[in-house]
Amino acid sequence: MLISLLTVSLALGAEGTGKATVVWLQPDLPTPELRAKAEKLLGVSATHAAWSDLAFVPTPFNKDDEARLVALERARADARAKFDVFDTEREIAAALGASISAVTVLRSDEDRAALADALILQGAAATRIVPEERFATAEDVAAYRGFFGSSAVVKPYVDALALQPDGTWASDDLPDAEAFARLGATRDQAAAQTAARVELAPMPAGLTAVLDGRPVEPGVTYVDVEPGRHYLHVLADGRIVGRQSFEAAAGATVTIEPTVSKGELEASAARVLEGSREVPQDVAQAVDVAGMRNGAPTPTFLATLDDKGRIEVLPYGGGASFQKRPAVTVLLNGSVGGAFLSSPAFVDSLGTPSSGFGVSGDLGFEVGIYNLAIYGGTTLTLTPTERMSYANADSTENIKTNAYIHPYGGFGVYLPRPDVKKVLLMLGANYGWFSPGAMGVGGRVAFGIPTGDGTWFRIDLDGFRGTQMIGFPGEGDPALYAGVRFGFGRKL
Repeated sequence: MLISLLTVSLALGAEGTGKATVVWLQPDLPTPELRAKAEKLLGVSATHAAWSDLAFVPTPFNKDDEARLVALERARADARAKFDVFDTEREIAAALGASISAVTVLRSDEDRAALADALILQGAAATRIVPEERFATAEDVAAYRGFFGSSAVVKPYVDALALQPDGTWASDDLPDAEAFARLGATRDQAAAQTAARVELAPMPAGLTAVLDGRPVEPGVTYVDVEPGRHYLHVLADGRIVGRQSFEAAAGATVTIEPTVSKGELEASAARVLEGSREVPQDVAQAVDVAGMRNGAPTPTFLATLDDKGRIEVLPYGGGASFQKRPAVTVLLNGSVGGAFLSSPAFVDSLGTPSSGFGVSGDLGFEVGIYNLAIYGGTTLTLTPTERMSYANADSTENIKTNAYIHPYGGFGVYLPRPDVKKVLLMLGANYGWFSPGAMGVGGRVAFGIPTGDGTWFRIDLDGFRGTQMIGFPGEGDPALYAGVRFGFGRKL
């Protein structure tokens, strides 16, 4: 007998809330590097799920469950009072049956004992409906009749003993001596039966099976139980994520799969490696629920690794498709920092190369075509304590300034191609003018750390070596500049 207790409990908060969902058909999530690689294939960010996320539908213990237990206790009290009233056996048995069937989870010894006590009273009521010699055949008690082999037994008693095989009910707990005697006889019959076995299919780490209110130790693969009805649920981080009741016949083996079975998971992975999205129904149902977020389906992908560790990803549902990354990426950058200058145009040493320090700000753009960068911009540099001169070759003074502009343009390469979730590195070479009068070449190194929403915190290092143009101080002499700035880059 196979009972599949499935769909999904999506405990994915730790994995983020990406635009898509990737379900890995393997026991555990792969490394962050492989998950990032999968997202690169998709072209979008993703939430990742694996075997441990393909469990029951979340069904936490709630106010309704509490109300059912309160109603069960009330039904027990009413039953004890009504036993003294003539011809109320059917009413008692039916009322207790409604309260008993409403209970779907046993969390503890107390819950188990309360349900077993209600079953004992229901069994006592059932024994009063017809004489004992008619119990095996009367239609009136068919709902309360079970069998050990060919021998008819009171089913509520059997279920109570299945939950509490060592239960110690006294004669005062039952309405009359006949009911107590029938309970004792049922206990003897149950003790003579071969135990049933509950086999638990392997579960991912972090999930705990609870059988009849008792946690099953990790690594335990089977539990022997008394014949009758039993209750099982699973805990994920202390939260109930599924519940099921089932019958266990004497000598039978009941196999419980609290999650998608490992065999089905492996079969699904093999099909994905073959390029097929046709997975077993249990897996399909679990994946469908895993792809839901806030009541709506997300683009959902199936993923696995082959025997060489290579990723295979297939679109599955929710409108999933691979998003091609655009060939062109445009960035706008701004930064401020410090600068070092060496020039023969400083007023205090006109015509003789001298150096000074300043502050600089830069505004620029980058156009990335795959890994190629075309960039340009302008740097403004201020030297508060130094000035440069726009002067003629004969040193006739013209204009003095401590603010210098440096327009530039050039080419570079990204290592790797710009990705808003990854570190950015750009190496470039450029040509430009450095006022007052130097033309020359320069270089740039840009390092960016992603901060989210398409933005990088950037560190820009740049340098320039130019030659003083004709008509400017130090004609033909070199002019040098080096700067380090901090700022932000934004993907447009």
